[in-house]
Amino acid sequence: MRRRLEGESVRFVDLLIDTRMHHAMMLLQTTSWSIPRVALACGYQSRARFADGFRARFGYLPSVIR
Repeated sequence: MRRRLEGESVRFVDLLIDTRMHHAMMLLQTTSWSIPRVALACGYQSRARFADGFRARFGYLPSVIR
């Protein structure tokens, strides 16, 4: 899988982060879960790191969805 990703100039870690962020967006839009619970469900132990990653991906904080 890594060779195939390298052939497409995609890093595994970038793909993982993108998948986590899209999952987070879906959870924020479809559940009433708290932001820390969404962060934990997406593999983040820190709410701050989750918020930073979310802002980097979507351009705004997860609290805007709420």
